[in-house]
Amino acid sequence: MMPKRRAILFTKSSTSATISIMLAIILVLLALFSPSLNAAVTPDECLDCHEAYRKSNHGKASCVDCHNDITAFPHREKLVKPLCKECHKETSALYAKSIHGAGGLSCKECHAVHFLDKDKKDCLFCHKKVAHDSLPSKEKHLESMGCTACHGTKRGGSAKVQLRVHVSKGGAIGKEMIDPDKNSVIDRAEFDHLLAYLEKNHKDLYTMRKSYSVPGDVHGVAKKALQCDECHGEGNIFKEARLRLSGVSSHTFRADPKILIPELPSIKDYKATVHGKKGIACSDCHISQERISDDTCLKCHKEVYGVYKNSVHTKKGAALCTDCHNPHSITAYREYNAKQRVDVCARCHKDYLEKHTWLPHTRLHFNYLECSTCHSPESQKSIVFYIGKRSDGKKQALTYRDISDAYSSHVDLKKIIDADGDNLVISQELSDFFLGLQKKFREELFVGGSIIVTKVHHDYSEKGTKHKVCTTCHSHNAPFYDSMYLILPDAEDQLYIPVKGTTLGAAPISVFTDLSLLGEERVTINDIKMLFGVGDKGRSGQAPELGFKWIDLLGIALFAIILIFIILHIIARIFLKR
Repeated sequence: MMPKRRAILFTKSSTSATISIMLAIILVLLALFSPSLNAAVTPDECLDCHEAYRKSNHGKASCVDCHNDITAFPHREKLVKPLCKECHKETSALYAKSIHGAGGLSCKECHAVHFLDKDKKDCLFCHKKVAHDSLPSKEKHLESMGCTACHGTKRGGSAKVQLRVHVSKGGAIGKEMIDPDKNSVIDRAEFDHLLAYLEKNHKDLYTMRKSYSVPGDVHGVAKKALQCDECHGEGNIFKEARLRLSGVSSHTFRADPKILIPELPSIKDYKATVHGKKGIACSDCHISQERISDDTCLKCHKEVYGVYKNSVHTKKGAALCTDCHNPHSITAYREYNAKQRVDVCARCHKDYLEKHTWLPHTRLHFNYLECSTCHSPESQKSIVFYIGKRSDGKKQALTYRDISDAYSSHVDLKKIIDADGDNLVISQELSDFFLGLQKKFREELFVGGSIIVTKVHHDYSEKGTKHKVCTTCHSHNAPFYDSMYLILPDAEDQLYIPVKGTTLGAAPISVFTDLSLLGEERVTINDIKMLFGVGDKGRSGQAPELGFKWIDLLGIALFAIILIFIILHIIARIFLKR
């Protein structure tokens, strides 16, 4: 029986030890995770002595959250100084890199730690006499944006223009008026057109307010302010903009930030401009703080100005040379397409669409014609074609790199397209070139075109709306048929290659051509004669090609065959009856 008794005693002893261990663990856990000793110290107890801090506010933090070395009362006279970074880690890291942090300024220099809502200090509290005299349009910048927009850490910003129209219900403005191309993004031309419409139809009944937002952090003030081109350059920090129209009708659109943030020239990019390539330095034109005048342009462009000085624009003081020509643009004016050239005129003539409502398909005409086509009669007009590709529903001209990639090497485009070297491209030469590109781009490839001025006469005094004769363009006698070019991108410039007659209407190119003139596709008697080699020679002394008209000739031939068959059938029936 003795061994059994010992076993019972051993079991009771083990149980007592286990209970003791568990109690010890519980006590340790209570010490670590219970409201602990600090819980014995409440904010009310602190305020019994520190009455002045009764209205203290620091978010949801209590006294002992910061002064966590207080464990009992009375506490030590000198407590450990709380560290802000224990709670505000990200802000403290940003502040340490700032000019204020590097200068040793503590948090309390700007923040009343115990009373965050009291005596708030802004930048002007210390920087009272900052003149900002070197800042262009100083008042506009200081009113529109806070200090951290320029002095803070570089971040993305946004801009907004609010248009409120105070009109009756009948004056609602539809989306098609604001965004005619229906791409949900308002560009400069569309914005100008909207303002012209409001000025004409709702003058004094609309208000416009522009606002800018740059989310900067006052804790990250940099040593140097952002440079002008950070906002006013091509890759500026304003990545988005919004246009909101409110009133009877309310619409919100994305907008091109350049509408609200004017671009300034880049010295680096200037070297690639027409002026930069010719070695013209900034100081050659900018001899003072004043705006560039026509006298500056006269130094080099006397011949052109000899015409312009007698035009309406100069006599009435309506425009300077730089109002139309951007001397800092990388793209030369001759490289602009028809729409881009219209946009230049639309900077001042914002209501050009309303003034041309007499023109059938007004918008369609302005997609393919520039203003000076009609308003500068002495300028040389040309039909220009370009080869482009469709990508994501958008059309864009092929670049030199696109063409080089298609041929797997850098190419001499002029030699490829004008194989016989006679400085005139005919159907076969163009077809071979086009088919070579089609192997790479397939159905994405197309031929676009427009009617633009290729030799400018700087007198735009002709209103051109008195005659309104459509056959000026829509006939085989139109002046631009004597001047037709295919524009191709070269390695450093653009090539204007003359093309013969209606070359681009020839198969197989015709099915890809994105331009046709109403009335010009109709076949004439002379075309039929040309088919048999007895027609008149063209104005250039060469036989014009039939272009699209071969389709009409095919139809005429088919009709003639059917008619002859019917006649023969009738004759056969008559003779068979006999």
